[in-house]
Amino acid sequence: MIMTYSPEQMQEIKKNKLAKQQEQLAQCGISTAVVNGTLVTVGDYDRNYIDWKHFIIAQIARMGLSNYTEITGWDANELIEDIAEEEQGSNLWFDDAEKYFDAMEGDY
Repeated sequence: MIMTYSPEQMQEIKKNKLAKQQEQLAQCGISTAVVNGTLVTVGDYDRNYIDWKHFIIAQIARMGLSNYTEITGWDANELIEDIAEEEQGSNLWFDDAEKYFDAMEGDY
């Protein structure tokens, strides 16, 4: 018997698969986020992104500042100021990653 799925069902299956992969990586201490349906890692030097600030800056570069601020609600000037002033390890960057990119912290 061949199963057929609607596009919505396929999206849900993929989303669940990514969530399961994220949970497995989190249990190994690896932080992750989802970019364009692809799982990326955040953390040490051997990860896709060094830290959450690096991840957010990369997304701003990828999306463009105006698109990023439109999606997140940031004021562009405030965002630029915070990028310049906030520490690398600031929770501010994880909060954005979690809210807009399905980020999950690794269990350390």
